[in-house]
Amino acid sequence: MSTTVANFDIAGVVDRIVTFASELIASQSAVQAEFNVHDRGRASNYLDRLEAYVGVISEPDNPLDLPKTHPTAYPVTDFPPDEDINGIENAEVRDLVRRFKAGYIELVQSQSKDRASGIFDADKTRLMALIENARGIIAFAETSVDLPENPGDVSAVPVAAKRK
Repeated sequence: MSTTVANFDIAGVVDRIVTFASELIASQSAVQAEFNVHDRGRASNYLDRLEAYVGVISEPDNPLDLPKTHPTAYPVTDFPPDEDINGIENAEVRDLVRRFKAGYIELVQSQSKDRASGIFDADKTRLMALIENARGIIAFAETSVDLPENPGDVSAVPVAAKRK
C-alpha cells in the first residue's frame, strides 16, 4: 500500500515514526521479556526526536507560504505489517510500536496532511499525547518481569531481521 500526503512536514514526521518503530521491532528487547536499559534509552531518544521535530514544524512565527508547491504529493514509508508487531515478544515494546502506529494513522489521515507544511494544533495535540503516553510505558518498563514459563516466540527473530 502506498500512502502519500501533500504536507512535507507530515511526511517527515511519519517517516521518522516508521523508522523508530522499525528499530524497536528489530531491537534485542523485542525478543525477550525484559525491556533493557539500552533499548529504553533509545526509545526515549526517539520520542525526544519526534517531539523536537514537531516543535520545529509547528513554529507559529515562521509559517511557510508555498503557493507553487502545493499540492505536491509526498510518498511516505508504509508502517510495518501487523505480523511484525504481533511477533514482538516484549509487551512494552509491542505497546510502544502500537502507539507509533496510532500516531502514523492519525497523521496520514489528518487535516494537516492536506496543507503544504506545518501541523494543525489538534493534530499536534493528538501526537504529543501519544508521545507522553509512550513515555509512561517506558517508565513502567523500568520494572522487569520474570516470565520463566514463557518459551518466547522464536519466529520474532527472523521477522525482525527480515525488516533490515
